Amino acid sequence: MSDTCDKLRIGSLIFGSLKSMGGYQIFTYNLLTRLAQRGHQVDLYIPQEEYSQDREFYCSMMFDVRPLFFKTYSLFRFVPVLLKAYLRYKNQKNKYQVWQIVGAHPAGNLACALSSRVPIVLRTHGDDVQKDQDLNYGQRLNSSLEAKIRRTVHGMDRLVALTESVSVCYRELGVGDGKIVEIPNGVDVARFSKNSNRDTVRSEWGLPLDRPLILTVGRYHEKKDFATIPRIARKLKKEGVIFHWLIVGRDTDKLNRLIDTEAVTDCVHTAGEIGPSDSPSRTSSFEVPSTRLISLYRCADLFVFPSRMETFGRVIIEAMAAGLPVVTTDAPGCRDVVRHGHTGLLVQPGSIDEFVKQIRRLLRDSVLRQYLVGNGFQHAKLHDWEQVVDQYEDLYRSLIPT
Repeated sequence: MSDTCDKLRIGSLIFGSLKSMGGYQIFTYNLLTRLAQRGHQVDLYIPQEEYSQDREFYCSMMFDVRPLFFKTYSLFRFVPVLLKAYLRYKNQKNKYQVWQIVGAHPAGNLACALSSRVPIVLRTHGDDVQKDQDLNYGQRLNSSLEAKIRRTVHGMDRLVALTESVSVCYRELGVGDGKIVEIPNGVDVARFSKNSNRDTVRSEWGLPLDRPLILTVGRYHEKKDFATIPRIARKLKKEGVIFHWLIVGRDTDKLNRLIDTEAVTDCVHTAGEIGPSDSPSRTSSFEVPSTRLISLYRCADLFVFPSRMETFGRVIIEAMAAGLPVVTTDAPGCRDVVRHGHTGLLVQPGSIDEFVKQIRRLLRDSVLRQYLVGNGFQHAKLHDWEQVVDQYEDLYRSLIPT
């Protein structure tokens, strides 16, 4: 760990709500909270509209949350120069030593106003740098936005790549390797490895006690390919495999019609997004992911994630930390965090037959399960938040003039 006596003044910027606990929000909250716990002065700037809606929530964070200029969204659309001037003013007034930006557009676009004034680190959140024509995914499918994102990444001092797949995206935008630093996403290994009462948790969720439980976690989105799950389940059921499958995440109820069509309502269920633990307070816990979600990980037997594209398969690492064997795809962001046959099993995206084969194999082979679980847990430990924050501290210090 870096010398904690040398405290930093860190500005941070996201262009959206911190309360909408998606991947980049979870990252931002955990990173900034841990930096603040280490004694650094951390100020997060968010749109004024978001701050006004949840003032009490933001005031309870361990780090300071500050609203951007009046009517941020409108100003960005019509008079972005005012927002950029405001950001420069705040930087000069508070004498920040480094800025942590999350999102190439629009946050990164605004932060370019600070170029040459203070070191800027950008961590993208996925759809700002990744693109896939078949999935109709990514801001860069819009040529005008792609041009802005290209200018933005070139205006940063360092670009954090969660995985090699993200590094490839930066290179596509013409960024040299000297600006790219690979730092993975974090996971609180201690929380995920705590024991929980398996039967009690299953009973609370109305899950069968006598069947192997397959778990999938993530929001419903075409790129995650959750629509394959009912089809996989149907084939497993047809082959006589005994199981129950729970899919947890925002808008996963959109799968219910397909679950009914595939006649697997008896063995596949969806649950909505599980929010953070407790109410936030500077003196009490506010934790993401929540304790309820971690308990579901801990009571499952197998984790399956059929995504076709990720920046970083965070839920895969969470599953490993919770002691689950993993089946996922040989796709960007998934293959980056799983070594086939060692920390998990990889299949071709969209291959129903391969998923069925590997799920059936894991459910029947306890030796393989334990091998993957042991290796997966050791791999998850490399992503513990304390180690990840160490890497960010070291990066910040390397950029600050001595």
